Amino acid sequence: MILPEDLSRIGFIKRPHGVKGEFQISLDEQVALNKGDFLFFQLEGRFIPFSIDSIKESADHVIMGSRFVRSMEEAQALNGVEVFIKGEIARAQSPDLKGYILIDDRLERIGAIKEILAFPQQQMMVVDYAGKEH
Repeated sequence: MILPEDLSRIGFIKRPHGVKGEFQISLDEQVALNKGDFLFFQLEGRFIPFSIDSIKESADHVIMGSRFVRSMEEAQALNGVEVFIKGEIARAQSPDLKGYILIDDRLERIGAIKEILAFPQQQMMVVDYAGKEH
């Protein structure tokens, strides 16, 4: 039996997506989710594993399909259910790229990476290019 202390909450099921049983999970935490992994849904006080059979990621949500949910009605019944992963949430660490040289797809030097900035939707690099920060 899975115990609450073995899990970390990552969000909740927001709504169905399409008619084949896929659903949207609103994420509180950015986590790496892969096909074949399991998420745990809290249903009637128990944590039930659901396999990830398809997944499409976006900045603040994922669209997931599982063989255990096959219709829009079944997905609708999961609205509001809390979603967990097993173990601690692995916080994404951006590599320390400061000082590296950014090169474009034609192998031309753009400039030195001065800083990595974290924004809610993405990370951005500050690059010294032609004597200016970009």
